[in-house]
Amino acid sequence: MPDTKGTYYRVGGHLFLVCEDTKIHHEKLMPSIQPFAAAHTEEDPVFTLHIQQSATLPIPSEGLIGTFDCGGCLHDVYDLRGEGYCIVFHHINGDTCGLLCTDKNGQEGIVHLMNTPLSHQQFVLGNATMIAYAYATADKKTVLMHASVVSLEGRGYLMTAPSGTGKSTHTRLWRQCFDQCELVNDDNPVVRIEQGKAIVYGSPWSGKTPCYRNVCHPVGAYVRLFQEPENNIHPYQPLEAYAMLLPAMSCMVWDKRMQTGVSKTVAEMVRLNPMYRLGCRPDEAAARLCRDTIQ
Repeated sequence: MPDTKGTYYRVGGHLFLVCEDTKIHHEKLMPSIQPFAAAHTEEDPVFTLHIQQSATLPIPSEGLIGTFDCGGCLHDVYDLRGEGYCIVFHHINGDTCGLLCTDKNGQEGIVHLMNTPLSHQQFVLGNATMIAYAYATADKKTVLMHASVVSLEGRGYLMTAPSGTGKSTHTRLWRQCFDQCELVNDDNPVVRIEQGKAIVYGSPWSGKTPCYRNVCHPVGAYVRLFQEPENNIHPYQPLEAYAMLLPAMSCMVWDKRMQTGVSKTVAEMVRLNPMYRLGCRPDEAAARLCRDTIQ
């Protein structure tokens, strides 16, 4: 591995290290990470990510597991003979623009960036850092969840649904309706089980909304949104809640260590906090019904 001098960050309570070639300035490529800068302590980082500029990408010649759609962009995933993974990133226009290689435990990773447009390099580094974090922390009672999160009266409320359903619209309505309600993260918050409680953290990954807040709150509830002509809400039973929450987690399901860790964490999340089904219109009445029910 290259030299391990670099910059430390703390996300979801976990310390990690980013190192780079002298030609690369990762803070400029990923400004969203700056609020999470941390001082180095005696604590070992959960993973170290090395960033290199490469003229060509070391794409494996074998071991392709499959091609996965991530927000309209395709990632090719290769199994490195049981010693880790290589993930090749393609921009939404189809261009191959970088890759991430990790060891089998997610403790070390290398991101290869090509001399491509700035937006492509930003895309690769943002996705690679997010995947590396999710992979390294999956067995540490930590998950990255596809959700929009607001805080109100000291608790975090996580709204989840497939893209385009209206998560961001619903949390915006909460902020319009309720004083001191704030957006924590709009796409990929961290949920971590700590001392018998679920805590939601802001993260450097927030989709199209630039909300990169280094804050955390105890979880109040989870809500699964559905677009419906009339507003209605009811609680899920634990098994239903587990089935609804699990698909919202970032997980490489083909990796046993990661899948086991994520599944156990979701089971704890369901045990610790309620989850609700919200059928809703995009109006303030839906936000008020939701808040009045789940608080």
